[in-house]
Amino acid sequence: MAAENTKVNITGIVLAGGRSSRFGFNKLKIKVDTVPLFIDQIFKLSFFCDEIIISTSKSHYSIVSSELNKIRIYQKKYDFEKIKVSNIKKYPKTNFKNFPEKLSTYPNIKTNIRIISDESDVDNLNTSNSLNITNSEKITPSHKGKGPVIGIYTSLANASYFYSIIVAFDMPFISYNLLKSLVYESGINTEEPSSSEPATISYDYSKKRDAYIIKTEKGFEVLCGLYSKNCLGILKENIGKQKYKISDIFNYLDIEIISINKLKQNRIDSLNFFNINRLED
Repeated sequence: MAAENTKVNITGIVLAGGRSSRFGFNKLKIKVDTVPLFIDQIFKLSFFCDEIIISTSKSHYSIVSSELNKIRIYQKKYDFEKIKVSNIKKYPKTNFKNFPEKLSTYPNIKTNIRIISDESDVDNLNTSNSLNITNSEKITPSHKGKGPVIGIYTSLANASYFYSIIVAFDMPFISYNLLKSLVYESGINTEEPSSSEPATISYDYSKKRDAYIIKTEKGFEVLCGLYSKNCLGILKENIGKQKYKISDIFNYLDIEIISINKLKQNRIDSLNFFNINRLED
């Protein structure tokens, strides 16, 4: 039960769109240790998030839905021990004792998974409700091919919670430790319970920011961060002006920049932000 108690009121968003033009095939079909990349991100986010949204294009929706319907099979193959992190003083160590056993009945972890289209309405597409997967209403006109900003906007608008952890599906080395540090930096604190005690979850509202963004030597890591619903206004405005660069919104928001040097102090390196862009990767 310990793994379930680490959850807080945060939505997890997996950006699973894109054209994969450099590959010659759809990156959504790439598997690591027999598990699709975006399913791997779901497993990682499920430690913290009661709700997970998969944002994808209308053309990719059937692929995502089909793979989600196999999620119980992937659970049996998944090496959950690889997510385990070493004990770091600042972040409590997680007890993984019951996690793989409990996750073998995935819906019982009370994580609601939803697929939304980052382009248009998906009401006419077929999907299974066996995993509590639902369709999203249309909230913006189509901006096909304009990058992940559309997926970020539609996902935040549909999220049930104020904060969302956003990750790109093709970043295979995002670690449990990185995700927990984002939660910690936001002021939401989860203390790991003992075997007989519930988790202690508290929120420091004095630290409330619009977004928490990581900056490495290469610049802002906009596809791995903590975004709030306060970002929606400027996102919608920029999309309307056909300004699709995500970092353009930061000057209009109260953001906290998390430096890579700060993360390295907690054994989080730049490999976490590697994404698969080329076939040779």
